Amino acid sequence: MDCSHAASAVVTRGTPLILGLLALLCGTTGCTPCRGEGELYLNSVSYADGQYVAVGGWRTCDEERRFDGGPQRMAIFVSSDGTDWDDVSPSIEVPLQSLAWAEDGWVAVGGEHYSIPESTDSGQSSIVMTSADGRSWEQVWQDTEEPIGRLHDVAFGSGRIVALGYHVEYGNYIVTSDFGDDWFQPGPKRFGAPGAGADWQEDFDPRDVTYGAGVFLLTGEGRGDSIVAVSEMGRDWTLVRGAAGGDQMGAASYVNGRFIVEASWDTLCEWGCNNPGESNMVAWSGDGRTWDWVDAPYFEAHAIAHDGEVYVAVSDEELLCSDDGESWERVHGNGRREIYYGVTHGPGGFVAVGGSNREILNSADGRTWDVAYSVH
Repeated sequence: MDCSHAASAVVTRGTPLILGLLALLCGTTGCTPCRGEGELYLNSVSYADGQYVAVGGWRTCDEERRFDGGPQRMAIFVSSDGTDWDDVSPSIEVPLQSLAWAEDGWVAVGGEHYSIPESTDSGQSSIVMTSADGRSWEQVWQDTEEPIGRLHDVAFGSGRIVALGYHVEYGNYIVTSDFGDDWFQPGPKRFGAPGAGADWQEDFDPRDVTYGAGVFLLTGEGRGDSIVAVSEMGRDWTLVRGAAGGDQMGAASYVNGRFIVEASWDTLCEWGCNNPGESNMVAWSGDGRTWDWVDAPYFEAHAIAHDGEVYVAVSDEELLCSDDGESWERVHGNGRREIYYGVTHGPGGFVAVGGSNREILNSADGRTWDVAYSVH
């Protein structure tokens, strides 16, 4: 399949006229509409052990069909083929943000910072769920005594879970687990504050963690520049100098035997994006320490997947395809603020999930996309 000749296509099922009217009304009144009992908001998707699994949350609505600002409900969807999906969401009022396959089962992390209706107070929560088959889930940890805030990314490697968290009062954290009885001990590794460690760690805003080539890779920003750090076990982190460029960095992925990450400078946009970059680059690394950069269009990738022939990236407003990971072609995007957060590949093809679009998309070739599940 040649992505340079990819057609921009998506097959939709639903009520586009009604959705368009709702968007028009909310654009003029400033409302945020709910449909039905709530809104599906998916943050991550992965394939392993014969199952596609997608996780996120359901945002609840008030009597006027607006989001009430309270806690979200957990959302988990499972499919064996990427086309037919089952809702296996447990009755837990904490959304999930990320998941990973961990040798013999799934691990998912989540949490949120939310307002309490009819109050000036707010709440925070974080949670860890595990599952052997993707369908039956068990809550194994929650920050009920000493909250560390929302856990928003997770990776598994070298027999260890590494999760990235954020607390509105204490800042950024890395927490680890060896699957023992004491989850996330000996406690969080703090970033972005005095006393965090090396100078770069005191001013570091980590955004993403992934695993590949025997190391955990941490990406983010700090002191006006993007930062890449590596760790073999997720506790002691080493700054990879000269690896990062720009002041904005997308999420890192490990695909096709290499890390891939994107970074940009915030002034100009080739495709007319909302957050443009004067110069944009995609970086490749086989070991997380030595990097090669190539020029690329701006797309702020949230995740990248590979099927052995083509790469697919998901970002704000669009899905993109590439034959080599360097030259990218937009293959789906309608100009609305429909943020796509996750993409994966399995025997049933590519699957992409997002936030405000309330859909699960699938594709056999990475260029023509169908709506496999929708709450429209």
